[in-house]
Amino acid sequence: MELFGIKDRFFAKDREFIESAKQVFEKTRMWKEVEKFVMERFEKDISFLKPNFFTYMFFLGVLTVLITLYLWKFYFSPGTAGYFASKLFFALGAMFALKGIVGHYVVVFINRDRFNAELKALKNLILGGDCNAEWRN
Repeated sequence: MELFGIKDRFFAKDREFIESAKQVFEKTRMWKEVEKFVMERFEKDISFLKPNFFTYMFFLGVLTVLITLYLWKFYFSPGTAGYFASKLFFALGAMFALKGIVGHYVVVFINRDRFNAELKALKNLILGGDCNAEWRN
């Protein structure tokens, strides 16, 4: 289940993928090749450019900021209700944009952290380290 773009698991439940990663290691006997094989498959999922919920929040905030800035500066006269409403919506749009960009960064880094944890668990499973990987339930 993905909540706001945060992936719960990448390949922990995919037994076929784990077996194919083991086969790559058996062929090459190099962990770097397995790492490259895994990165190729999940490159889009950990990409910085993959949109999530917060990315859309950022775009909505920027659009609101631009529209209300135009209304605030060129359409409404100071002292009118529309002027103050546009200032209010400008502030709300700025908050949405800020929350969107920060949330996007957080989601990307959480996904990368989880991916690296699963990659480390796969390495321990294949190379024989601590086989009690955190995703083996």
